Amino acid sequence: MSKIVKFGEDVKGYEIPVLNEREIRAGAGILFVLMFVAINQAASKGDFTLLKYAILIFLFDMLIRVIINPRFSPVLIIGRLIVRKQTPEYVGAKQKKFAWIIGVALGVIMLVHLIIFNAQGPVTGLICMVCLIFLFFESAFGICIGCKFYQWIYREKAQYCPGEVCDIKSRHDIQKTSLPQLLIVAGFIVYIVLSVLLLNESFKKQPYNLFGIEHGKEVSDKINSSINTELGALSVSLRVKDIAVSKEFYEKLGFEVSGGEEKQNWLIMRSGDHVIGLFEGMLESNLITFNPGWDQQCNTLESFKGVKDIKEELRGKGIRIEMESEETKTGGGSFFVTDPDGNRILFDQHV
Repeated sequence: MSKIVKFGEDVKGYEIPVLNEREIRAGAGILFVLMFVAINQAASKGDFTLLKYAILIFLFDMLIRVIINPRFSPVLIIGRLIVRKQTPEYVGAKQKKFAWIIGVALGVIMLVHLIIFNAQGPVTGLICMVCLIFLFFESAFGICIGCKFYQWIYREKAQYCPGEVCDIKSRHDIQKTSLPQLLIVAGFIVYIVLSVLLLNESFKKQPYNLFGIEHGKEVSDKINSSINTELGALSVSLRVKDIAVSKEFYEKLGFEVSGGEEKQNWLIMRSGDHVIGLFEGMLESNLITFNPGWDQQCNTLESFKGVKDIKEELRGKGIRIEMESEETKTGGGSFFVTDPDGNRILFDQHV
């Protein structure tokens, strides 16, 4: 039983139980990638599913390390397989156990907060950031931040630290940083800042596809552009019974008033590119409205098919034109058509 439940391994030449730092760093790298992808998905898409699984994996693995034996940690076993051809670098097990206990504590908090109570907030973000920092420093630099806390709390010197940082007294020449090297780093930072300032606008442009293959978004953008060019901005005009009640309802859906006058019983409401009109006592039925010459933000298009051309084109296709107005000096005007189900469609050009 003592061989199963044990922390650290006995290696000849070492006075205390030790662990292989190389497999620990490999394991930290695996967990870092998992947590980074999960946190990124939660932050960018609002999908916490992968993060919840990542928390379960992280906590389960840490509990095995601390309570049973690091030898049976699935992540460390995978890490051992990855670095099996590398010469082991032994580190003291005692400070590592303390660091992993911190990991268990963070994992338990996340388990309760995000999985059991299914809640998100500053606590979630803060702990996720702490975990990422701990894992990144361990995997990238071989620096065990939790081990540093061990020395501060217990006031005793840790033994067999990675890179012998616990014992080193004077740095070798290859470890020293000269003034020219520091100036190079400072110059590199200036280079990055200047790159952002000078190239930011250029880098924001979407690259064209080298082989001419159109992806879904590109096709969608072209379709939307075509629709805007052909028919103009699309909106829905709704016949409402009480303008105030309808306004309150659509505000709950995320729409905001962008035009009209409530006292006159009509409002234009917008949510992004989506536009609706609310009309009390003005319409016989709901309307679909196209505004030739405008995009969805009511900006004038550089080129567009005018209401006159649209009207003649539809008439040529056998569609009956209703209530057409006289053409204005700017070429504007309006007319109605009715679809087979009796829904009325208004074409109304203002530019």
